[in-house]
Formats: sequence, structure tokens, C-alpha cells
Amino acid sequence: MLLGTTANVANFRPGYTSYFQEVLPNANSSSAITLSTDDKSGRTFQFVPSVKHRFAGLEIDYGASFSNSQTYYDYAPSGRHFQSRPKATITYRLPGVGFTIDRRESLKWPKIAPTAGAPDFYNLDNYGTLIVTQPDREGEDEIVTAKLNLKKTIDLAVPAFVKAGGVFRQQERHLQNRSRRYNYVGPDGVQNSPDDNLAQFLDRTPKWTDSNAGYRPPPWANPFAVARHQALLPNLWREDVPFGVNARAAGERGITEQVTAGYVMGNVKIESFSILAGVRAEQTKTDADGPVQLANGTVIGRQSRSGDYVDLFPGVHFRYAPTRNFVSRLSYSNGIGRPSFDALIPLDTVNDAAMTVNTRNAALRPQYSDNFDATAEYYFEPVGMVSASVFLKEVNDFIFTDSSQLVPAGPNNGFGGLYENYRITTMRNGGSARYRGFELAYQQQFTFLPGFWRGLGFSANYTQLSTKGDYGGASATTLVAGFVPKAANVAVTYLGRGLNLRLNAVWRGTYLVGSSATPALLRYSEPKLQINLKTRYTVSSRIAIFCDIENLNKSPITETYFVTTDRPAETRIVVAKVVAGITGRF
Repeated sequence: MLLGTTANVANFRPGYTSYFQEVLPNANSSSAITLSTDDKSGRTFQFVPSVKHRFAGLEIDYGASFSNSQTYYDYAPSGRHFQSRPKATITYRLPGVGFTIDRRESLKWPKIAPTAGAPDFYNLDNYGTLIVTQPDREGEDEIVTAKLNLKKTIDLAVPAFVKAGGVFRQQERHLQNRSRRYNYVGPDGVQNSPDDNLAQFLDRTPKWTDSNAGYRPPPWANPFAVARHQALLPNLWREDVPFGVNARAAGERGITEQVTAGYVMGNVKIESFSILAGVRAEQTKTDADGPVQLANGTVIGRQSRSGDYVDLFPGVHFRYAPTRNFVSRLSYSNGIGRPSFDALIPLDTVNDAAMTVNTRNAALRPQYSDNFDATAEYYFEPVGMVSASVFLKEVNDFIFTDSSQLVPAGPNNGFGGLYENYRITTMRNGGSARYRGFELAYQQQFTFLPGFWRGLGFSANYTQLSTKGDYGGASATTLVAGFVPKAANVAVTYLGRGLNLRLNAVWRGTYLVGSSATPALLRYSEPKLQINLKTRYTVSSRIAIFCDIENLNKSPITETYFVTTDRPAETRIVVAKVVAGITGRF
């Protein structure tokens, strides 16, 4: 349930505080509920032939690969699984609500209550504007590669070789959307009339979240029942035909990326010391196309974007291993981080309930990095290792999510005069950034213990880093969003007697989630501890039984806040995920 109103002082009762607010009933306040169901299916096939030749002092290998993947989200009657059980995304809305938000007992789980005289948003029959959306979507990825490598051993006083080669990779992605939408009009054929009776769709099944911290559940409708009602009684629904036509046009998107690369490298080993150095050249070409949309989402044409850039990536790596138990490494490399396809394919999305505009930045550039790493590893008997490493990464044009801008007022605001004060979210390139830190790791299998205990194992690692970024004035902080300053991982394992057990605890510290030019809107994630259990029992050489439990401790998947923990932004709770089954080889 999304309760909202516009950020206008007149919409709030005077005397509000950070812990108690009352939203007065007004034309811009509403309660909106969205529920989704879907079938997701897919298939992938690959063909990967390769050949290797060995001659005196020379190795040649070459190969190619082809893969094709398709994913489907089947909602509509034309979908592959629809007839077994109709599914849909449903939304319903109640305008003009008034409510109080009481955080005095719990910041994350406030008590929310409708105000006297305002519509009760806990009563499903008060709602209207019931909409069924069947976004039958699919995507296809096709990847073709070809590669050639030659390695020549050089007859010198010390072992040495030179290696050269090249690779071509092309990836094509095509997206389609055959969405359909229906408005519930009821027996009288008029939407939002007294005969709508949305209470007939009330879902009385208890939900796990309904009892969380005294949380009062919203009036859940049963999305399966609503979808079935539309399929069996289409005369009580009116299809939004323009929506379907526009959805098809907006959903037709695609991108092609071609990367052609060549490299040369050489290695020389002088007793316990070796040097590996080389350089790689890459040319990247991208062509993307998508819809041109007005601010209301109407498609009025097509747009294309192209990119073409060439880069050089040098690298040098030193390795020193004076004994069979100790290895140290020192390296420098230069890398590239290309924007995701999803960030480049043109598309704008407007969410009126959340007052946001999400827009793709087709001009987004890759980010480049200079990487410096130093590592020391010590191996001990019978099976164990301890390591320490330090790293430094200098990044240019780093990519970040920018939510610092609001849609301005006026007819020339870039959105046809609409969406004033909606928050714009998009991906942008920053200036330069620096990441530096260290990692410690330890792992050991206790095979030296007697009997049952020799199957025990233990591993742990800890990473700490600091970041500093130049956002070009688009952020009130120099921290780089998305990087976790402190993280740790601990696991206890057991191997033996047909059992393969792993109990794993993953911890991460506080980190910046989203940057903003407004200091009060800097968004952070709270520390998180998640415990996972994986179990496997081998019945025979061909049959095994497994049961994996993810998030055994039911840690919230998201807990974020603005600047300080007494300003919570989002809390998302999930139940533990259990995957079990039987595997066999025949």
C-alpha cells in the first residue's frame, strides 16, 4: 500500500514533528495498491567448438561460440502458461484520503491510521479504478564469438614465451512487449460507480507480513481471482486499446554491441621471479534503438543511438615464489566498465504514485580504471591458506545513479510542462574516483583431526575499503555510492560420509546507496547479516539429495535511511528461501 500526498505544507496539520504527522484529506492524497503475479520461463542453448594444435615450441588454439537465450513473462491469453491459471498485475486506488503516521513507538514500522471523516483505506470496497495489466513480455539475447591465440616459447637462458591473439564478440538483445490493460467497469459499464463492489475480490488468506511488528495489513485483493474474473466475464471489463498499441511500440527496443580486440603479451621467469606484461587493444561499437515518448508515455517515433570507441589496456604482473608455500604478486592493469544494456536502450518511465521519472541515458560513457594490487599468500599443510592483499583503483568517468534533480516548473521543463517536482533518476558519468583498501583471508580443511572431525573446514575473509569521488557538483558527498566500506564472510563446512554441508554468514557494513546534491537526501544502507545453509547428501555415484536455505535468519533484504537512522527510507522484509531437490546422472 502506497500512501502519498504532495509536498505542500497546506496538506499537513500544523504541529507535525519527525515522529508524528497528520496528512489532511486533499485532492492530491491517495492510497494505491499494486499486486503482481507472473510465470517466468526461459531457455538457452550453446554451441562451443574449439581446436588446439601443439608443435615444437608453438601452440595454436582457435574456436568459436554461439548462444541464444530467451526469457518470457507470460501474463496475457497469448502467453504459454496463461490458460492453466490466469495471472495479472492489478492496481486499485482510493483518492482523497487523510491519515496519521505515528513513529513514536517504531521508526521503521509506524502506526498508520485513517483520520476521522476521510475514506477508510483499510476497506477494499472504498477503492476504485481497478486495473488489470497483462504485460506479456519477452527478451532474446544472441552472442557470437570467434577467437585465435598463438603461443611461442623462446629459447633463452631463462624460460620465456610470447603470446598474441584476437577475439571478436557480438551480442544482440531484442525486447518486445505485448501488454494489454483492462479497466473494471462493472455491470453498469461505468468505472468507479457504486456497483463496482471491489470487496468481492478480498483475499482473506493470512500473509506472513501481516503480523510483522504489529503491522496492520492493507486490504489485499486476490490477483488470481481478479485475473480469472476478467477472463471469464470480459463484458464487465473495458480494454484500454490505446495502452496496448502504445505498449507494443514502447516495448520494441534493441541493442547490438561489437567488440573487436587484439593483444600481445610476454612472460619471462628468472628462478623464483617472473614477469608478465602485455597490452590489449579494443574497438567497441554499439547501436541501440528505442521509442521516442512524450511526457505522458505516448510513443511518437523511434530514436537510434550509436557509439564507437577504441581503447588500449596495458598491464604488467610480477610474481615472486621463493618457496613452494609462499607466493607474492604485484600488478598493474588498466580496465574498462561498460554501461549495461539496460542503461543504454532508450526508455523513460513515469511513476505517478511515487512521483518519479526514470530515464535512460543513451549518452552514458564507459568508466575506466587504473588498478594496482599487491598480494601475499602462504599455503600450509595439509590443506590451508592465509592471504593478505592491498589494492588501489583510480577511476575516470565513473558511473553512478543520480537522483539529485527534480522536474522544474513551466512549459519548457523537458516534459511538456508535466511532472513538476517529480524526482528524476538516471545514470550519469562522474569525474574521477579512488578506491583503496585491503583484504585478509584464511581457509583450512582440518584433515589432520581424527575420525569424524577430519571432515570439518573453516574459511573467513574481511575486506575494508575507502572511496572518494568527484560527482561534478551532482552530490553533497565524495563517497562513491554502491561500494561497501567493510564486509566479512565466515563459513563452516563439513565433507565426508556422503555429506556436503556449508553454513555461511555474510556481513556488510553501512554504505552509501544513493547520492544527491541535497545533503538531507543522502541515502545509506544499514549493516546486514545474512546466514545461509547448503546441504547435500550423496546417495550413490549417480544420485544426490540437496536442500539449500538462503537467509536463514530472515534478514531484511533492504534497510535504508536518509543521513541518520532516525530517518528510515525503506525496509523490505523477506522470508527464507528454500530450494530442495534430487539430482541424478544417467
